[in-house]
Amino acid sequence: MGKQKTYRKILEYSRNIFFEVGYSKVSMDELVNEIGMSKATLYRYYRSKEELFEAVVDDFFDEIEEEIRHILNTDLPSDAIIQEFISSISKRLSTIDPNAAYDIEKSAPSLFKKFLERRKITILDNLVNILEKGKNEGFYRSDISSVIVANIILASIDQLTKKEFVINNEVSYRDIFTSVIGVVIDGYRLR
Repeated sequence: MGKQKTYRKILEYSRNIFFEVGYSKVSMDELVNEIGMSKATLYRYYRSKEELFEAVVDDFFDEIEEEIRHILNTDLPSDAIIQEFISSISKRLSTIDPNAAYDIEKSAPSLFKKFLERRKITILDNLVNILEKGKNEGFYRSDISSVIVANIILASIDQLTKKEFVINNEVSYRDIFTSVIGVVIDGYRLR
């Protein structure tokens, strides 16, 4: 197996496990058993579980950003682009089990903080660009800053994706993301 294929295999299996069960509940032994390789081989690629998790997060958001770039490079109007953006982000984030996210937050707070920072950058930068494009096309209000609207969306998502809210209200990350953006964008849209 080529080096690039091995990287992909490690990242894909590790992402599934980390995003399904969390960080503390996964050992490197379990990862190598799931991936089907020796521990020595895994350590040739990643020196620690922390380094592997960081690579998983980077790969996850790199894929999201690539998908968003593809969406942004279409000839769709901004109103359709925002719907594609919502669909893409919510689909991707819904692959993370809320209990796994909570485990990562509690057992590896510095890694969770990096995850949230990467999510913030990915969502904010792209959302601001989409909203600005929509203003230029006459879809959205020009009297309200796109940066403020994007930050309102992100702050709402941050609050609503906390474990207590998700579990107590039996909602998915997809439900939260779609609802927040839908409600905020509806108020931002020109009538």
